[in-house]
Amino acid sequence: MLGSAISLASARAPIAPWWPAGARYAADFTRGLYMRDGQLIPASQAFSFTRASSKIAQGRDGRWTSFGVDVPCITERGILLEPERQNTALNSSWFEHWGLVRAAVTPNGRLGIDGTMSADLITASSSNINGAFAGASSQTVVPGLPYTFSMIVERANSDWVALMATTADFLHRQTVWFNLATGAVGSTSGVGSEIVLAGAATIEVLGAAQYQVGMTVSTSATITPAFRLYLCDGNGALAVSLGTNVWALHGQVEAGEVASSPIITFADVHVRAVDVLLLQVPTSAEFASLTFEDGPIEVIDGTQPYEVPTSVRLCQAWCT
Repeated sequence: MLGSAISLASARAPIAPWWPAGARYAADFTRGLYMRDGQLIPASQAFSFTRASSKIAQGRDGRWTSFGVDVPCITERGILLEPERQNTALNSSWFEHWGLVRAAVTPNGRLGIDGTMSADLITASSSNINGAFAGASSQTVVPGLPYTFSMIVERANSDWVALMATTADFLHRQTVWFNLATGAVGSTSGVGSEIVLAGAATIEVLGAAQYQVGMTVSTSATITPAFRLYLCDGNGALAVSLGTNVWALHGQVEAGEVASSPIITFADVHVRAVDVLLLQVPTSAEFASLTFEDGPIEVIDGTQPYEVPTSVRLCQAWCT
């Protein structure tokens, strides 16, 4: 697989230098181009990579791709590097196995993240001021640590969904609303003190009307919070009308402050291993620069080989 990518990159390599003036080493992961001392080199000479598990990621065109063990997650967006994460939400893409309250699931009606018709339509089965929801199994968490609950959803006939982390008695909870028409985070609401927001809620555009929505919470006591996806009619309230629905593709609960790429689970939790990328920069390199998808540029020393930090999508790297 990697060899095929290398040959394609070499075939389309531009004649004019594409690297910064003075660079002795350069890697453009968005185009699959690599250079050392003015000469194009294959990926195998530009970097080394390990990951002890498979991984799913999305390209700029919205398609989801599975990458095997030790295969770098390189798309036209760059190379995605993430720490080890575990998804503790069981049956992460099979919502008929989630706890359903005033909601029904029509399974396998749309293309899912696994490349099959695995996306489920979740529909409110009655009108109710307390909403309709699909809930993941209750989670064992460590007090004081952040946990992120995220869902990959696609708009159906409703503009709004909400995520909730709650105790079983509903006395301690945090709720965040999301607008699937505009791609914006809506209101937040909190009750009680045992569950608190531990970071900003997020909504990331994944495709036409498809989003990853996420909330991060921590607990102040040893409890087993439940995480729920609510169908609702508008912002700031859980009230829902009969027939309100949304496409659900994936749900994830993981320790950490940000949602990571999807980790598919069935009846058991699943761990995705850490990505380890080593850039084979020249031994005498003195200055290096990394450019990430979200814009910031990190300047590093010329340590060889250089291990790139995780929780980034690296687009280009070069050194003098």
